[in-house]
Amino acid sequence: MRLFDRDIWGEAFHSVRTNRKRSIATAFGIFWGILMLVILMSLSQGFFNGMHKNLDGISSNTTLIYCSTTSKPYKGYPTDRWWSLSLSDLDNLQKRFSEIEWLSPILQGAWNTSVRYGTKDATALLYAAWPSYDKIIYTTLLAGRRLNESDELQQRRNCTIGEEVSQKFFSSHDEAIGKIINIDGSYYTIVGVLKSKSKGMSINGSEGQKVRIPYTILATATNWGNEVRFIAYSLYGDGKESKKINDQIKAYLRSTHDIAPDDESALGEFNLSEVYTASNSMLWGVQIFVWFIGIGTLLSGIIGISNIMLVSVKERTREIGIRRALGAQRKDIIRLILLESSMLSFLAGLVGLLLGVGIMSIVSQITASMGNEMLVTPLIPFGTAVGALLFIIIGGVMGGLLPLKKALEIRSIEAIREE
Repeated sequence: MRLFDRDIWGEAFHSVRTNRKRSIATAFGIFWGILMLVILMSLSQGFFNGMHKNLDGISSNTTLIYCSTTSKPYKGYPTDRWWSLSLSDLDNLQKRFSEIEWLSPILQGAWNTSVRYGTKDATALLYAAWPSYDKIIYTTLLAGRRLNESDELQQRRNCTIGEEVSQKFFSSHDEAIGKIINIDGSYYTIVGVLKSKSKGMSINGSEGQKVRIPYTILATATNWGNEVRFIAYSLYGDGKESKKINDQIKAYLRSTHDIAPDDESALGEFNLSEVYTASNSMLWGVQIFVWFIGIGTLLSGIIGISNIMLVSVKERTREIGIRRALGAQRKDIIRLILLESSMLSFLAGLVGLLLGVGIMSIVSQITASMGNEMLVTPLIPFGTAVGALLFIIIGGVMGGLLPLKKALEIRSIEAIREE
């Protein structure tokens, strides 16, 4: 069977062209189905991208743990007892649980800490953490460098500031590097300017509004010493086993600090991997629903093609009979019917696909200019678009099978006599 026979393609085009109204009516179902599929898939992809962008500010297998008051008496201790971790607890955690990749204590200063440069004043959120914090909570470095191990070990009076703090004092972020500012009565040298990697996920506010100093310095200044109330850690891998590991870590901390094993309120937890899992499940559910709706619409269009092709075969009974009388073989009839149905499907699907991509490209540009964080690059993936078009072509071929069976049953003498 010669698929690329010029004559057979010409006959198929002639049939589609000479029956424009019928062809348009047949193709509209396919066109509308793939158009809706492209738009819905693009929107779901945009929400998928937006969700991941908002969660991109923290490692996906991160857990935050904080100390709170006990709610149950245990081993002679009363309820409402304040307790805290220590730096040695953090060392023990890393030695005991090999699943922990990065770990850092977090020490929060005042939310409205006074920051001054020359005659300019501002307020910012002061905090401190180990250098490993940058491996857990992601930030974007705008100028300079981050705080490092040497800053911690030598207790250097260096700091990093957020982009919004930098803009209040300096004309550019590069200008800020090396300048000395007054933070709550003490002087620090600015070594870096940072901003949050995402707007939707942060710890106690946006990085752009914060000032960070070495952990050892803030712990000494606030008399916390070795006490730790808030830690963040990330696990190796994708975090699928994070709940099990987190439960083991919390059980270990309760046992080493004389806290009742079932005292849930004494140890707070925020497991980001559970948020990722829940959001991914929701988004996949949306995409499956979109595919269900889109494929249902496409199937109705394919059924429409089959019905119209049946009418076409009925109308062309004499023509097919004459072809058979003149020596046309079964494969010639098969090729003609299937080519016509698949051609209608392909043309309608291609137009619907291109129009849908064009519409969503405009939507993508509009949302990007508006800075929309919930709908990011709402464009159907290339592989999905190609797959949808192939589904249409295959559907067109399948839609032509019933009319094809009808056409092959036509006998030349009976067809001519019927007419």
